[in-house]
Amino acid sequence: MTDLTMLHAHWSILPFVLSLTLLALSLLICWQRKKSHKHIYLGTFAWLIPIIGTFSAMAVMLVLELTSLTESVFKLSNLAIFSAGLLIVFRTSIREAAQNLIQKFAQSNSHPKQILVRMLLGLRTTLLIICIASLSCLSLEYAQNPQIFETVQLPFVFAGIALTSLFLATLYFVAQRHGTLMPLLSFTFFGFGLGCYFLLRFKSTVVIPSDFLALETAASVANGFVYYITEEVYWSAVYMSCAFALSSWLYPLPLTFATPTANTPINKDNAYNFAEAHSSASTTEPPTNHTRFRLPQLTTFWKNTITGIALLILCIAITTIPVYRDLGVQTFYWSTWISYQSQGSLLTFISECQDLKIKKPAGYTKKDAKKLIDSYASAYNKSIGASKERKSAQAQFDKNNPTVIAIMNEAYTNLAHFDGLHSGYTGEEFITNGMTDALQSGDLLVSTYGGGTSNTEFEFLTGESCYFVGEGNAYSLYDFTDVDSLPHIFNKLGYTSTAIHAYNPNNWNRKNAYETLGFNSFISGDSFSDAETWREWPSDKATYQKILELLYDNQDPQFILDVTLANHSGYSQHLVDDSYRPGYTPDFGNEALTDELNEYLGSMKRTDEDLQWFVEQLKQLDRPVVLVFFGDHQPSFTTAYNDAWFKNEPQAAHVARLYQTQYVMWANYDVAGNTQENDQKFTAASSLASHMLNAIGAPLTDFQKAQIVIGEKLPGVGHYTTLGSDGNWYFPDDKSAPSYSLQTTLQKMSYYNFAERV
Repeated sequence: MTDLTMLHAHWSILPFVLSLTLLALSLLICWQRKKSHKHIYLGTFAWLIPIIGTFSAMAVMLVLELTSLTESVFKLSNLAIFSAGLLIVFRTSIREAAQNLIQKFAQSNSHPKQILVRMLLGLRTTLLIICIASLSCLSLEYAQNPQIFETVQLPFVFAGIALTSLFLATLYFVAQRHGTLMPLLSFTFFGFGLGCYFLLRFKSTVVIPSDFLALETAASVANGFVYYITEEVYWSAVYMSCAFALSSWLYPLPLTFATPTANTPINKDNAYNFAEAHSSASTTEPPTNHTRFRLPQLTTFWKNTITGIALLILCIAITTIPVYRDLGVQTFYWSTWISYQSQGSLLTFISECQDLKIKKPAGYTKKDAKKLIDSYASAYNKSIGASKERKSAQAQFDKNNPTVIAIMNEAYTNLAHFDGLHSGYTGEEFITNGMTDALQSGDLLVSTYGGGTSNTEFEFLTGESCYFVGEGNAYSLYDFTDVDSLPHIFNKLGYTSTAIHAYNPNNWNRKNAYETLGFNSFISGDSFSDAETWREWPSDKATYQKILELLYDNQDPQFILDVTLANHSGYSQHLVDDSYRPGYTPDFGNEALTDELNEYLGSMKRTDEDLQWFVEQLKQLDRPVVLVFFGDHQPSFTTAYNDAWFKNEPQAAHVARLYQTQYVMWANYDVAGNTQENDQKFTAASSLASHMLNAIGAPLTDFQKAQIVIGEKLPGVGHYTTLGSDGNWYFPDDKSAPSYSLQTTLQKMSYYNFAERV
């Protein structure tokens, strides 16, 4: 990445001058046409608005010093956009010249020449639409993938252009054979590509369908990042501007075709038709009382409208019928960016949209799925459930009803898993070495990376793996009223369930989702207006203090979920004091990456301190409390270290390292049937609640019992990776995995337990 502000702000005068030049030329042409008593086309000024808008955006970014490009690239891109503006300015003059030339052919009495004129006009329209489609696709792809010509496979290039051409043709006919609506698609493509560009830099990911279900969430955290643009964005803007310019050239040419008359010289080409017509006219029979049926003649408006509607139906069919997999389009959900790189954004995005629906497992029936759950639940009851440890823990739970606190800590993970960061890093002191009396702890398989907090939250609360549910933000898609979520389970036991998130309650649709999940109350950002902050977010400690208030105010058993955000991404702003930054200098990465790393680790140190403080407070309470602490996902910069330090390993294992955080279960009392020596156990976020309930003796649903039994051979199923019974990592769709059949069994039970209820 080049340095910021390579170009001096005084260059912002160039787009301003070019904009004025385009306006001056347009006014001059209007004045000349008025003098010549010719029609003045004010639409030219409307078409110039997006061009001038692009120039203005370039100037503003330069003034704000948010650009990173060379002087030559800036000049060339401005020249290209100016050229696009000239195409708009002179389109009327060129149009009239072309119309006069073609009109000569149209007035010819030669029928073949008239056919040729129609063919040329049709070819002109077709070529313009294809060119606009190609430029729109470039504006979509180039900002996020400047190597598009090397990485995207040729069949997908042609398919993307063809599909875009179909979209444009639909807009063309809906607009009555004008290009008026086409810029909407070109601008949408550019905006999508720009969104991917920023997400790649902030979170090492791209825009996916579920992001559009959480736009408010994205907007609310958008101020935590530094925005700047590089030359790739400038060239994408150039492609978009050129698409705008060519769209302005799409309009019908009103030509008059010559028709034979009695005075028309008869030549070899039209003699037969004219004679036939003359003979027919001279022998016309007088009208009779019989009326012949004739099809009504459609006006041009209705012809265009019907064609546009037909093309729209075709667009809907092509984008909704799930044939993309059969055509070779694949989605690597563990890294959608790889799919975008090799297949292009458009086809991959549409394919992902089709995957939002929960897919019914092959061979699934409700009856068989219920039998499977009953079978595994029975196996649990005869083994783990019948053990002395479980029975004693269950008796204790029924008597004491301990409060259960779940803390999902934003971006928490132990980066010591990355070879100690080649710097001797061993993890934060208290979480790593200070909780020796924990019930259990270990690595946690999650289904999201660098963001997507609600997916881990969803897996923990419902026990459902995102791989079985499908791509998308479940909080925005489903009604959890009939789901066996943790709040519903605890509510049936007489508990009060409370959710805490010290920010916008509408993020990830939490406000609505929490209600159907069974939470009795939701404490959100308004309750933390005066709270202590860390990195400009409410601190972890501030949320823990809110939990303690709930415990002091209500002595009855409670289930509390605390979703923190003090460690939220945006690690390039240097918000962590140097006293917390450890100053590690790994043997890989530039200064910016190392700075992000130390910012993050400094925040982890504060998280460790706050958790230690909270545990000490819980120890002093005269009531039983169970604490489950876990991270939702890794920070997005770890992929750089993963690729640099872990090469020549199976791809599934390589990916899995990015989709693991850590968890710890702890209690402030002696839990019956447990040694409380911090047993190490790997699990997945979707199974974490089942293991926690089992450990403390709480009641389990039949599905949770089945999860625990299957977990002995299939420790975890994430959206992107699965840990097999042989201890090796596999992709979930790898049928050669030793636990694949067991995974299929779990998927059927999961569909019965969740999909049948939402």
